[in-house]
Amino acid sequence: MNTEYKPLIGITPQYEIERERAWIRSSYTGAVIRAGGIPVILDQYPDEKETIEALLPRLDGILFTGGVDLNPKLYGEEIDPKCGEIADVRDAFEQKLMEVVEQYDIPVFGICRGIQSLNVLCGGSLHQHRDGHQSVRHDVEITEGTRLHTIIGKTKINANSFHHQCVKVPAPGLIVTAYAEDGTIEAIERPGERFFVGVQWHPELLSAEECDHHALFEAFIGAAREYRLLRQRV
Repeated sequence: MNTEYKPLIGITPQYEIERERAWIRSSYTGAVIRAGGIPVILDQYPDEKETIEALLPRLDGILFTGGVDLNPKLYGEEIDPKCGEIADVRDAFEQKLMEVVEQYDIPVFGICRGIQSLNVLCGGSLHQHRDGHQSVRHDVEITEGTRLHTIIGKTKINANSFHHQCVKVPAPGLIVTAYAEDGTIEAIERPGERFFVGVQWHPELLSAEECDHHALFEAFIGAAREYRLLRQRV
């Protein structure tokens, strides 16, 4: 396999329970394709754990995407009145998915709800509501010496924002790598060789025009390619 190999990237979809529909915004698939990957849309399966365990070894990376709020019961809290729409079926699917992802050490990238999922499913918690982060652009301060800093090569970038929840307490083993000007946690990662990164903003909406955000997808796809090479050697 050479560097032209196109990694298969599993992408978590949105769920509309009443309409029995799973769907994904083309901005996610487009960003993966531009970076050299092949998107694979994941879905619910009648035998979720069994199917996921059969599917995951064939994939090279997992992208946890944005969407509705996680159920606060996952981090031991009651639902706040300002908490938004919840999709328990998606929470349950992503819980099972994460169990297998961890088993295989697959590269992981989380965006918006995705960073929240990574944090909660690893044992962290969320702020159920924060004002001032919906449909705005703002600066993000990146910590030097982190994987995120290595990827982007800067300590400050301008990002977009479409969320009202965010990381409160980072999960054990995860570190905060970026903050907004008001102190909101904007990125987390797990130190080590494996690519395990989450960002609160939406780089997929900016990656076609802004190289700072495209760099995140390039790094993720590069890590997925290396993951496949290593698995072939085992």
